[in-house]
Amino acid sequence: MNRRRSVVFSALAMGIALGGISGLLNEQFPGIAFQALIGTAGVFVGMLVVYKTGAVRVTPRFTKWMIGALIGVAVLVIARLIGDLFFPGNPMSNGGVLAILISLVIIGVAAFSLLLDFDAADQAVRAGAPAKFAWYIAFGLMTTLVWLYIEILRLLSYLRGD
Repeated sequence: MNRRRSVVFSALAMGIALGGISGLLNEQFPGIAFQALIGTAGVFVGMLVVYKTGAVRVTPRFTKWMIGALIGVAVLVIARLIGDLFFPGNPMSNGGVLAILISLVIIGVAAFSLLLDFDAADQAVRAGAPAKFAWYIAFGLMTTLVWLYIEILRLLSYLRGD
């Protein structure tokens, strides 16, 4: 029961933070939160169709590539954060071509991460995992969706910026 509470608390905290970020950006760029929501839903549905049709299969090789891509994105995000802290006008996040390309790469990796989440859910069902395991799968899926939404918000803010 404690784990369930911590997952619920984490989801609530993510929701509050996401609402705050969305609200701030929506004041600066009216309608951007709705656009990001539609974009996130579109990517989710698209990747679910890709997964269910078998157009992309989650194999051990695919999983290894995705783990490598996720590590690369983590390094990229940390570099972008350090650049933002120490270098005003950081080209990795100033809305220029490099910033847009980085956002597109991150959105792509986040989208393909959804396939790993879908596969984890399928494997848990096939293995007859206990119902409490569903909380972990749901938390992972929610985290990926939040990450995707935030990065789509970032991309849209670059595209709508001055």
